[in-house]
Amino acid sequence: MPQHPRAIIALGEPLFEFSFEEEGATPTGRCLSGFGGDVSNFAVAASRSGAAVGICTRLGADPFGDAFLAMWREEGVDTSLVERTPDAPTGLYFISRSNGAHQFTYYRAGSAASRMGPGFAPRDAIRAARLLHFSGVTQGISASACEASFAALGAAREAGVPVSYDPNYRPLFWSVERARGIIHETASHADYFFPSLDEARLLTGMSDPEDIASFYLCLGAGTVCLKLGKDGVFLATGQGARYIPSLPVQAVDASGAGDIFAGAFAARRVEGDGLEESARFATVMAALSTTRLGCVRSIPRLAEVRERLAQGA
Repeated sequence: MPQHPRAIIALGEPLFEFSFEEEGATPTGRCLSGFGGDVSNFAVAASRSGAAVGICTRLGADPFGDAFLAMWREEGVDTSLVERTPDAPTGLYFISRSNGAHQFTYYRAGSAASRMGPGFAPRDAIRAARLLHFSGVTQGISASACEASFAALGAAREAGVPVSYDPNYRPLFWSVERARGIIHETASHADYFFPSLDEARLLTGMSDPEDIASFYLCLGAGTVCLKLGKDGVFLATGQGARYIPSLPVQAVDASGAGDIFAGAFAARRVEGDGLEESARFATVMAALSTTRLGCVRSIPRLAEVRERLAQGA
């Protein structure tokens, strides 16, 4: 078991998931419930990867918030930094599928997490942690939540606590111009930066992975993990760069795979693994997760990932 209580703090918004099933190419009326939201996916992946992680968020005083708390506790995620409020609901989203394509419908306006503000950031807990993680989703859901992320970032930087950051750019939240300014400012302070190739191309106007990684390194990011989907990840630092291939799998649902990669990578770094070792572990965990439906239920456990790595993955 990890020796550092709450080594990682993940700040952001969880979303309760309803996913409609599909038979062949036809959507059905059957619906599975589950757990989503990038910060929650990250936290569970980090916990299953062997790190002690705590989640920092606000939940509604509703059954969906109750379900999240029960799930996190079962997964070993510390919930002492979770605040409940009767004044705003836990965010929800729906997934419908047709011919293999996903459509997401969100009900998160005015959610409890979107009402986080700069005073919500747990500065003392962040200063005592070994890594802080948040994403562009936290910054995009509201101006006050964006301020909370920068307050958390400031507390981490003052204490020398490493920061991991996933831009997770969502056009529904904000314009590309506003997103670019906030994401690039944050990336300049991040020790570990996890953009996907598609969003990095939108944000930078560049297309080549090596050019994109170089751009973010020059901006100030310490390590860039450029996520390439089924092609793995391009891992770059000021000392060099290399492609880390993915595990070949038959993917059925890539939902949350990027969050799972980031959580696994951060966990293995906190637990003392090297950059390349952490990236290899994370690519295998993320790839295995795409072979199953759902976000949390799809996340492999530490033993399964290590077994695949031992087999030469």
